[in-house]
Amino acid sequence: MEIKKIKVYNYGELSDCSKERARAKFLENSDFYWWSDCEKAIKSFCDHFGVGKLDYSIGAFCPSWIDTNADNSHFKGLKLKDFKDADKLAKTGYCEELNMFDEFYSHWKETGSPLLAFKHALNAGCRSIQKDMEYHQSDEFAEEMIIANDYQFTEDGEFFHYKEAA
Repeated sequence: MEIKKIKVYNYGELSDCSKERARAKFLENSDFYWWSDCEKAIKSFCDHFGVGKLDYSIGAFCPSWIDTNADNSHFKGLKLKDFKDADKLAKTGYCEELNMFDEFYSHWKETGSPLLAFKHALNAGCRSIQKDMEYHQSDEFAEEMIIANDYQFTEDGEFFHYKEAA
């Protein structure tokens, strides 16, 4: 039987070069886990107004957009006061849908146009999702997650896994 000793380090104990490698390795395996929630929020927001045609492309560090067939007919008979409380309107309960209803209400109140408010809310949602995606690819995010999860590393910044060492 052979016994091996491996020095294991917390993130804060690594050299700057090893920290950089650890962050890069973390981001290689990191996904944007909330994408399906974001899609459901956008669709639910549009469904609320009967807007059926929905096309979008949203990604980190690239042009992003949301397009619909919304026109003034989708907002006939609606009253501003009915959109004051986003919590009662959002079916998914996901933060992006709540934010879009809040943006819709405040922009409609400001401009008097529900169509412009709808387009504004979708653009705000798109930008918010994009910023969230970009943050989830940042060194700051990687470092926060590494520290919060108390990951351990070898001296060169490779993730240490006890099962592999056994």
